[in-house]
Amino acid sequence: MAPTLPSSLSPHICVFQSSDLQDLLAEASLPPLSQLFQSFCPLPQVTTRTTTLNPVPHATFALRFSELPEVEAALHEDEEQRAGRTLDWIGSRVAARSARWVDIVERRAGRDDKTPWWEEVKRCIEGDNVPNRYEGWSHPVAVVYAVSTLAANPLQALQDMYARPLDFPPWVDKTYLRYLLIVHPSNSPLSDPIADSLYNAVKKQYGLHSYILRVDFPENPPPQAVSVPLPVPRLPPLSTMESSPMPQSQTPSHLSVPRSSFPPPPRSPDPMAALGTRIGSGPGALLLSQPDIKAVGDFMRDFVVMSMIPWMEKCVMEWNDAYSSSRRLPSRLFSSTRRLFGSSVVAVSAPVTPTHGSNPSISSVTSRFTSHAPSSSVTSLASVTSFSGATEGAVTQQRRLAEFATVLGDYKLAVTVWETLRKESKGGSDILPLLVAPSPALALHTSNAIMSLQSIASERPAYAQLRALAFAAEEPPTALLLAHAAFLTSRKNAVRRASLWYLFAADRLEKAGIKSLALYFFRQAHQLYKQPIDKELSPSFWESENRSPLHWKGFDAVQPGIEHELGRLLYTTGDTEGAVQYFVGLLQEPITRTHPSSGGLGLVNDDSDDRLASSERVYLEDFRVALKHFKFTEPDKFESASLHLPVKFCQPKETRLRLPGNAMDGNPENWKRLEEDWTSFWRPRGQEHLQSGGKAAVGDTFWIDLVMRNPLNVEVTISGLTAVVKDAKAPESPSPGFVEVEVIDDLTLGARETRTIPIAVNCTEPSSLIVSDIKFDFLSLLTVTESLSVRGRRLHDTPHQRQNKVYAPDIVLNVEVEDSGYRLHSGFIDDRHLSLFQGEWRRVDIRLHNSGSRAISELWLVTEPYSEVWVDTGAEESPQTPDEVETLLSENSLAVPLPCKIDLEQIHTTSTLQLDELVKLPILMHASRLGEHDLCLLLVFREAGDDAFHSTRLTRQFDVHSVLDISTASKVGPSPDLPYSVDLDISNITHYSVKLTQVTSISHTWACALMSDFDRQVLFNTACCKSDICFSGSILPQQHAQVTLSAWRDTRDSNVEEIRQFVAKQLRSVIQGENVPQESPPAIQLYCRHLTKSDSTRRISRPSLRHFFEHGRRNTTSAALAASYRHIPYKLRQHIFPIFNPASVDFIVFWEIPSQGRHGHCLLTGLTLGATHAPLRELIEEAESAKTKRSMYAETQRERVQLLETIRYSEWNAEMDPLVIASIDGQVVRHDFSQGPCQVPVTFALRNLSLTNPVRYTLKLGAVPLPISPHPNLLSPQYSGRLTHRGELAALTTATVHAKLTVERPGCYALTPWSAQSEARAITHASVTVIDA
Repeated sequence: MAPTLPSSLSPHICVFQSSDLQDLLAEASLPPLSQLFQSFCPLPQVTTRTTTLNPVPHATFALRFSELPEVEAALHEDEEQRAGRTLDWIGSRVAARSARWVDIVERRAGRDDKTPWWEEVKRCIEGDNVPNRYEGWSHPVAVVYAVSTLAANPLQALQDMYARPLDFPPWVDKTYLRYLLIVHPSNSPLSDPIADSLYNAVKKQYGLHSYILRVDFPENPPPQAVSVPLPVPRLPPLSTMESSPMPQSQTPSHLSVPRSSFPPPPRSPDPMAALGTRIGSGPGALLLSQPDIKAVGDFMRDFVVMSMIPWMEKCVMEWNDAYSSSRRLPSRLFSSTRRLFGSSVVAVSAPVTPTHGSNPSISSVTSRFTSHAPSSSVTSLASVTSFSGATEGAVTQQRRLAEFATVLGDYKLAVTVWETLRKESKGGSDILPLLVAPSPALALHTSNAIMSLQSIASERPAYAQLRALAFAAEEPPTALLLAHAAFLTSRKNAVRRASLWYLFAADRLEKAGIKSLALYFFRQAHQLYKQPIDKELSPSFWESENRSPLHWKGFDAVQPGIEHELGRLLYTTGDTEGAVQYFVGLLQEPITRTHPSSGGLGLVNDDSDDRLASSERVYLEDFRVALKHFKFTEPDKFESASLHLPVKFCQPKETRLRLPGNAMDGNPENWKRLEEDWTSFWRPRGQEHLQSGGKAAVGDTFWIDLVMRNPLNVEVTISGLTAVVKDAKAPESPSPGFVEVEVIDDLTLGARETRTIPIAVNCTEPSSLIVSDIKFDFLSLLTVTESLSVRGRRLHDTPHQRQNKVYAPDIVLNVEVEDSGYRLHSGFIDDRHLSLFQGEWRRVDIRLHNSGSRAISELWLVTEPYSEVWVDTGAEESPQTPDEVETLLSENSLAVPLPCKIDLEQIHTTSTLQLDELVKLPILMHASRLGEHDLCLLLVFREAGDDAFHSTRLTRQFDVHSVLDISTASKVGPSPDLPYSVDLDISNITHYSVKLTQVTSISHTWACALMSDFDRQVLFNTACCKSDICFSGSILPQQHAQVTLSAWRDTRDSNVEEIRQFVAKQLRSVIQGENVPQESPPAIQLYCRHLTKSDSTRRISRPSLRHFFEHGRRNTTSAALAASYRHIPYKLRQHIFPIFNPASVDFIVFWEIPSQGRHGHCLLTGLTLGATHAPLRELIEEAESAKTKRSMYAETQRERVQLLETIRYSEWNAEMDPLVIASIDGQVVRHDFSQGPCQVPVTFALRNLSLTNPVRYTLKLGAVPLPISPHPNLLSPQYSGRLTHRGELAALTTATVHAKLTVERPGCYALTPWSAQSEARAITHASVTVIDA
């Protein structure tokens, strides 16, 4: 069974009917004969034959019928003009029916597999049967000459029609079948025998391709209408006012069928109209009786089966023989002949086009009868030798062979000929995909066909547009082609491609003025872009990203442009509410930039600020215009529309309450923590409780500092900005009458501007207030309410909370208003922004004002653990000349510093701050941490000893920048009496010259000093040079200074073992799961040695400096422990670990910037000297080998393993080889080898770097030969004498081993190989290390 081909590839038959036949059909209320025949197509069950005589059954056989005069008239019209008219005609039909189509499709909700607009375009294209010069599908295969027996002389009329030459251009193929039809109606004046005689005469004169059709119409009354397929629409002919650019041939004056007598073809109705139209006498029905229907059907089958198909098969046979003969010899032979024997031009006979043997002469009846031989088909093709000589633009017989073979189902022959044409660039790529099996070559064929159309379009753009509907810019047919491609693509779930094609189609239709279809396609594209993309991701991905898999906003890169077009179309069509809904959705924070323009969607891949501002300005202006029109023309709908802005202007997390005298409040969690610290501090000292701070007073104005951020990239106007304040006892009720809230009008926010807007609030009664929302009028048109509540933290306390997303209650902005009793207003005198260098000291003054009704006699200052603040009363001593070594006794505890009590007598004239008195409190800040920070100070005060405490809050924002980059590196000392040397590298990373004034080393065990006087000059002298870097008392910008310090063991009393045993005892309790004793670490004695240029030195024992040093060291140690021991709570760590490791060395570098008037100090920690021997090894091994308690939670065991690993690699369990061996090399010995070998003495220095343990050593010389010599250019020595040396070294002691080398010839010798073994002597453990050198 042959596959069904498109109807546009079916045979085209032209019908030429006489005027009497036209009158007969009109009298019977029947359409023209071509349309009548078309109603019986396609024919079922037709069989054709191939060139090998194999039958090919066709389930249906399609035919196309046209009126010959219409085809001739269309051929004389300019192709460009006709193509342009066709496109305009299709566009007008689509525009007239688009609204009803959209309603039908929306009612069916996508249940159909077809779209009415595409079916309409397809029918319009299929109705174009006019031949063209580039393909032969529409060239006539047959011409049917039809007359009726109602004519005065039917034979003469038929002879005149037959003799009339066809008015076709020269490029139209002349190979066609001539068929004669005689219609014999029931009301004919000729009887049936005379009609039979007429038919026999016609057959005798013109051949067997003839037929007599006996019908009963016209009948009275007319028969019942019969439903038939709707006729395809045809392009209306040119109006009489238009003239064709191509003159038509003159028709003989005596011809009985004048051209002007043919009416224009009927216009086909809408294909969707047949769904609800009753069958009648319209285009979808025929008034034929059953005998007439059978008679016409018999004629159609006789014409096709007995005449047209055999004639086409004959043509294929003859053309195939000619085609095969022309392909027998390869072209390479002819090219070689031309190259070797002659010119490149070969005289060949012109191709002969088979034509009819008819003679156009009709001068007499005799000539008429003699000129028309019985051969009414093609002539002989014996003279045809080549198909390649056809003129450009003409359809060759080789192509006609391929087309006929395709129609007849001989696909083997058709594919062969189409491939030949494709290789010769004469077409075929557009037909081969329909014939061959699916393969990757189909895409190449399609691409080749499109490229050929593009080449045609370069010369005839409108014609190429009509043929492919792919290059008609801004025309409805092209838009509908794109829409149909989108429809088919969406059925394959390629939503991105389908939505993009819908978008292009809608854009073109909008420009063409077809708004209903454009609106529908825009909605389809918008719907497809909003579909989520299938992502097969693990559920833990969404959990880690804190996102929901159902939360999908669509494709943000294109959606704003579509929504803007939808809003514009809805506004122009009168749907203002829908337009406003789309426009308000465009007011979003720009992520993907879309730029609307007058030319269409304006999708531009550009992120310039000007374009962004332009696009958002267009969105905002369209929204303002539509909203204003909607509000004033439809107020009822506006009230019920419930419009909401998709963006938020207020930033609830940054909004704060500000009380009189206070700056913006800090984080509420910080204030809560400070109040808890005060409560914990005062609980063992008294029963007085702390009244909750941050309260407003009755009658005092406080402010809500709203942080408003414009998310749009365009300036907006806000009016009526106010806060919604409610009573906490009745949160559902409106604002109480005793609260007055300020209203701010005419607020303008620039593009992306963030501004803090203070709103004043005054309360006249004691109450608890909640600030729930803010309200404002956006663009003075839309009232917007935004919530000020913040979502609570994620809860992880219970298994249910850990397995699900559970949050604490929302955090609401609230304020307590109380009677003015104890009121202390505080604020910074200089409230400018603080920008500090790391380690800088900065004095700030706080203004305290007693604005209450009672005096204040007791004042405390509570600070955060990481804030380094000192109350500067000016009672400290000035720099002085210290002792050689300064001693500090530290409690060595990580406990948080206690609140500081402020002596009012030192800052005020009396010990009591009376009513309405002011006092200045100076404090000294030390900026140790980089970044932006908030200084939160809690001032606790009261009047008498039995009164409850009250508090006031004070915050200050500051940022800290780097000034010095300081690093240290340790190595073994150069001499036996110096165990270590330390390289101190200081880099200036600022743009100012930094002067170093003092360097102080602080340690319990080690003492440090400059290695040489040159190092002192590098740090402090006025001028010196080192490593091409000059110093003049300061480190220049982006330069560094490097000095070397010597480190040795301090001989004073040490409690190293006591501290280590304390840590081991406490960790044992942690590992074993016991309660850790609430003990503090042992105190430690610290020794400070100062390196300075001048005699005046800053003493570390100075209270403020000691406070900053211990505070900074405590913060550094706490941060390191929190990162390492995260499974141990903070309050428990202070009972396990001390601040100082006894073997550590800290450095304080004092600096100043004279040009800026700034000074400060930087603390450097983390350097540990001396060898240790894993004192916690037995503890860890015991814990690993012990039987652990079984737990139902696997994370408990994992936490225990992690804790053991942390302890194993901590500084308290460090392990290293304490033995260091150095040889004295570089000796040059002169010897006369003629007197014998030379004995060279060699000295090895052995050093024990352990702080506590003696070490046994064994040194073997030349014992272990190395597989690869580390010094291949040196000779290997031969040791003599004693080769094994044993001994024992006490802690931090040195020993010397003497050996001899026997040298037999001159050269440079290496002091290898040798090996050493060390054994650390201790009560609890021993370690052995082997070193190969």
